[in-house]
Amino acid sequence: MITLARSCLSSGRVTVKQSPGRSISLCIGMRLATRLDATLHKKDFALVQGEQTLLNLQLTGGTANVYVCSSKTKCSFEVRVLRSKSTLASDYFVSSFIAEHNGCSGLEYQDLAR
Repeated sequence: MITLARSCLSSGRVTVKQSPGRSISLCIGMRLATRLDATLHKKDFALVQGEQTLLNLQLTGGTANVYVCSSKTKCSFEVRVLRSKSTLASDYFVSSFIAEHNGCSGLEYQDLAR
């Protein structure tokens, strides 16, 4: 389940067109019910751009999950998802992101599970 925060409706939103009449968005404050939902949404967002992403284990820890482009060359794409610390919410939210693949070689990570 994805919930758009008020900030998503006004600014900080990036939308990528999937096909005629369909698009996928990413924005600061976007709330996702589980870590799996966050991972799948970020993965779909990158796939529409023709790229794949990985969880950066060096930057991930505690309540933070940081996803980066899987390109062999240095790429600026990054999505930072945090787990809510509120006792009233047990969800995840996008705290920051860079949606562009600047410097990306275009080489995709080969997922052998597919």
